Amino acid sequence: MPYNGGVKEEIRTHLILLTVVVIWSFAFLAIKRLLGQLDWLALNQARFTFSTLGFAPLLLAFRKRLPPVGAADLLKLALLGLVSVAGYHLSLNYGELFVPAGVTSLLVTTSPLFTLALAALFLGERVRPGQAAGFLLAFGGLFLCVAYGTPRDSGVDRWLGAALLLLAAFCWGAYTVGMKSLSRRLDPLQITGYSTIFGWAAMLPLLNEARLRQAAALSSVG
Repeated sequence: MPYNGGVKEEIRTHLILLTVVVIWSFAFLAIKRLLGQLDWLALNQARFTFSTLGFAPLLLAFRKRLPPVGAADLLKLALLGLVSVAGYHLSLNYGELFVPAGVTSLLVTTSPLFTLALAALFLGERVRPGQAAGFLLAFGGLFLCVAYGTPRDSGVDRWLGAALLLLAAFCWGAYTVGMKSLSRRLDPLQITGYSTIFGWAAMLPLLNEARLRQAAALSSVG
């Protein structure tokens, strides 16, 4: 029956999203540990070097099976790369210098709220009153998390860190909305792969000898 097929597909989608959330949750702990050996810029570039090395051969291998990518699409993918690699990840790395990993995860998971607001502005999606109320309630809870869930002796730095992490969440919301519009024409592999490679390339000028030495001296993190 069509209905059962729809239910099965919905369950499958939610299981995939849950898997993503579980995997993503480990990132905040790993970032906190790695920031002890790499500065926030070196960490970002090291992560996306591995990602680029993974995506580039995949895009090359499947290029004949994937939709054509026009010049306008390439520009949008480059902008998405800046929003994701620079906007989201650099804000996340730097913000986590001042905020515990647990509070970081809560602040960054506000990205669906920003996605909701941006989708309403740019995609014309409707925001229901209950969603708007939840938006305000969530930010009230975040204020309490930052005020009482971060070390008191960190002073103004915890609010700087919180602001950067909210900027990261906003950037991820913008990335999600931009990805949604491109997904009508392009494959998810193209969107994620090209935006990752463009973002990685844009950050290359920030590399210097000191950061390369940090990456070369990186030890296993237990």
